[in-house]
Formats: sequence, C-alpha cells, structure tokens
Amino acid sequence: MYNWGLIDGNFFLRRNFNAAKFSKSLLKPDGYKKLAASFLSTVFNYRDQFDFKKIIIAWDKTPYKKLETIKEYKQNRIYRTDADVEKLKEQIALAKDEKEKEKLIKKLKKIEYDSDCEKVFHHAKNSLLKNLEGTRIHCLRLSGYEADDIAYLFGKQIEGTQGRGILISVDGDWSTFLNPNLDYFKETLNRKARTGKLLKYEECELKDKANFSSCTLYELGILREIFTGGHNNVKGFNFKYEKGKSEEYNANRFTLEQFAKSVKCFDSNLPDYEVCRKYFEALNINNYDNTEINEMISSCLEDKEESEIDDKKAIDYFKYISAFNIINKYNSLKISNMLSGEFLL
Repeated sequence: MYNWGLIDGNFFLRRNFNAAKFSKSLLKPDGYKKLAASFLSTVFNYRDQFDFKKIIIAWDKTPYKKLETIKEYKQNRIYRTDADVEKLKEQIALAKDEKEKEKLIKKLKKIEYDSDCEKVFHHAKNSLLKNLEGTRIHCLRLSGYEADDIAYLFGKQIEGTQGRGILISVDGDWSTFLNPNLDYFKETLNRKARTGKLLKYEECELKDKANFSSCTLYELGILREIFTGGHNNVKGFNFKYEKGKSEEYNANRFTLEQFAKSVKCFDSNLPDYEVCRKYFEALNINNYDNTEINEMISSCLEDKEESEIDDKKAIDYFKYISAFNIINKYNSLKISNMLSGEFLL
C-alpha cells in the first residue's frame, strides 16, 4: 500500500492515443471522449494494482527550462500540425510533374490524418486537465517542467516522511529518482511481450556507481544521458571504455563511473569538459528556481477538507465522456481520504 501514486500522464495518454490512432477510431465524433476515458481507466487500473490512496498525474508543458542551454533537447519529436499540411500543399502546387504530384498527394493524406489526430490528443488532454482540477485526481503541470522533473521533485518531498510513494512510467531514467520512501514501476512498451517491473531503492544497481562517482543517484542518471546520449536527443560523447579493445584505443576512454566522477569533481582534463559541465548543469532541475512547482506538489500531498473537493464536477465529467466504470473507483478515493487516520502511516 502506498500513500501516493504518481503517473506519467503524457506517456500513458500518448500510448492509448497511438492504439486508437492505429484502429482508426480517433476521428469519430466521440473520439476525444473515448481517449480521455481510456486514459482514466489506465490510471485507475494502476491504482487498483498498487493500492495507492492519492492519484497524482504529472504532465509535460513546454517550453522546457533545459532548452535555454540545450537547444536540441527533445527537438527530434515530430507531431504534425496544420502548418505541415499547408506546407505540403504548397509543394504540391509547385510540383514539376504528375508523378511527383501524386507522391506528394499520397503523403498529404497521411499528414492530414496525423494532424487531425493530434488535435484529438490535445482536446482529450485539455479536457482532462480542466475537468480534474479541484477533484481528488491531482494533475501537476507547469510551464518549463517535464513529468520527469515533477516525479523527481515529488520524490524529494516525500523522502524522510512517514508516507510512501510509487512512480509509474516507461522511462528508464525514472529509476534514478528512487529513494527509501519511493518505488518505481517501470512499465514495458509492449505489455503483451512482457510485464513491467517494480524497482526499489534497496535493489538499485546504480547506487554503488553513484557512490564511486561522488554523486547522487539522480546526478548519475543525468551524467549517464550525457555519456551515452539518450531518447531526449541529448548529444552522447564517445568516451565509452570498451573491453577487449587495445590500450591505445582505450587510452582516452572512460567507464561511466570514471566519466561521472570527472564531471562531478570539476576535472577540466576531461575531453570536452566545458560542454559536458554545461549539459550537466542544464539537465539538473535542482539548478532552477522550483518554488512554484514545489508548492504545487506540497498541495497535492496534503489532505484537503471535504468542502475543498469538487466531486460533482468529476462525476459529471465521467458521465459526459461515458467513463461510467470510473465512478465507483473514484468514489473509493472519497472513502480513502476520509480515513485520515490510515492515510499517514
């Protein structure tokens, strides 16, 4: 049993979106409602699985703070818009021959479909954010922050408290947010192929590497991304020591631990040290003023008075999007919150 469960909102909404997009059901008149309802079902399924008393959903909101320094950060992700459609229409108008024109028209149909689907995604997301505000399902979103940042800062707040929390995502980086009061369920990209895995701080394999490198587990996660490159489009530096290679080949190469220790301990002899240090500082959310988001997290952790919670708003929304299976599950949150003696363990 956990006091709090924090879920990666963008990932799970996007995952359910991709499934609906593949089945061609998104663009039906009630497409956004079905997407929102399926997302809520996912959230409550995890709530049932891990028995947490409070649901917190973390969302990304651009522009990210890290973009101020790392211009390429997450810029490799393409989501189609009307601007892409108009651009391609201009290309079609300028096509030199029929063969080229036919090829572009075929491409246009796909981009128009993708663009229309993206509108449904944002409609569903915005409806969730608007209609869950003030209810027992807490949404955390603030410009400049990713769900990753919020998950880490949430973990910092509950470390050392009497309560326990669990993070739920697919992102491997989240395993570096663990602490004695915070577990992580790493979901798989393909649940049919294998099941997710519950990770605990006591079992974390990276702890020893972090200690050797004179850094925290969170800092090691950042340095690992710089060292290898990652899914966020951060440049990876080709420093990796490779077993079996000649001494000459490995002369200026490092293990992750050696690299991390060099950056953390201000070793200017490290190749590309200045760039690595700049990336390290930019990716560390602790280097920003987090007052506002920390206050928002604190508010989610506190017990609210019954009069402060708009249950009618939530239930009316569930009915509107035909998420009738969610109503009883939502009502069980009301019971949990009233058991305040059990809430803080």
